[in-house]
Amino acid sequence: MDPYSDTLDLVDTSHFDTHGLGANHKLRRHKFEHLADAGCHKARSDWESEAQAEAGLRLLYERCISRLLQTDNVCAKRIAKTWKDAIDTTTRDKNVDSKSIEDYLEFRMIDTGAPFVEALMLFGMGMTLSPQEDADLGHVIRPCFAALALTNDYFSFDREMEEIDTSTLINSVAIVMRIQNLDIPTAKAIINETIQKYEQEFLRRIDQYKQHKGPISNKIEQYMEAMTYQISGNLVWSLNCPRYNPGYRYGLEACQHEG
Repeated sequence: MDPYSDTLDLVDTSHFDTHGLGANHKLRRHKFEHLADAGCHKARSDWESEAQAEAGLRLLYERCISRLLQTDNVCAKRIAKTWKDAIDTTTRDKNVDSKSIEDYLEFRMIDTGAPFVEALMLFGMGMTLSPQEDADLGHVIRPCFAALALTNDYFSFDREMEEIDTSTLINSVAIVMRIQNLDIPTAKAIINETIQKYEQEFLRRIDQYKQHKGPISNKIEQYMEAMTYQISGNLVWSLNCPRYNPGYRYGLEACQHEG
């Protein structure tokens, strides 16, 4: 029996052109995502284009954190910390000239918000990790964060290239092009292969952790399973999100767009 059948549906990914990514990673879709759509629509209902944009962003941030703290103080503090870390990392290191993909990933995993999304996931699950659990699991989930960051780069590259010169583009595809003097298709193929390696390394480290630790708690089992869904979820989102696919609209946004 599926323990998550009340809230989540398994999704068949075979009809997606996954570019060879996400192998051996199951995908689930929340049955009540329409509530999230409605919440996003409500949050944007009073937005005005470029009217005191910075003040508006600060207000939105403060409201988000306030609501999160009221709901779950401990989980919300993790969200606030990882959110700040992502902003600080981007501000401080966005102009650093990476000499390798490994160097770049030390920046990009934080800049792209992988720990922030993990914190959001933990909030949604009502789960907290102790400092010791974080330390034990850090090695396990690192390839997951790397795969998430590079998948973002892989699918966002074409859109970003339309907006920014590749010589200044913060994207692993552009970095491989510069370092190895490659054309776009070859560089993208290298990043695709690198993503696949990180995806499979993540699954290997999960198995290794379980073998080394012996029986693990239900909490840690659920945490690691949820992190595998980040791989597949991020992949399918990248294949369908309006930013990378301008013709796509969903939920209330689709109704609003058509209107």
